[in-house]
Amino acid sequence: MLGPDLAQVLRQSGHGYCLGLHARMPPIEDQLPMLRSLWPSPLVCRWNLHRKHGAQGYETARTLYAPFDHIQDADPQTRHTLARVIVATARAGLSAHVSISNKAEGCAPLSVAALAQEVVAQWEAAPTPLGTTPQANR
Repeated sequence: MLGPDLAQVLRQSGHGYCLGLHARMPPIEDQLPMLRSLWPSPLVCRWNLHRKHGAQGYETARTLYAPFDHIQDADPQTRHTLARVIVATARAGLSAHVSISNKAEGCAPLSVAALAQEVVAQWEAAPTPLGTTPQANR
């Protein structure tokens, strides 16, 4: 469903795509072509559920992760790729909005902090000179 037809409908209707990071959605890497086809646009992302939970869903994650006081299942690959998209979006002067559930890694506030650290590290590692195209960093 995440193909050219959906991108065309979104573009024609003036809507964007919300990156959905959930066990029942394609991995983030497989959703990036949709974002690229709608570029430039702000980033909207919901990181809801760690991929490993699949059909088990929220209830299993809730049981495994409660009381949500530490990261139990770090997902550094998703975090790294999401940070890369955030940096590219911000460098283009566009806003980035990301919500993170406790069921993403086990503790939403700590996941937010870890994602923020990754964004800063990537931003500082490859600064974009003035006048260049940030899109190349995606």
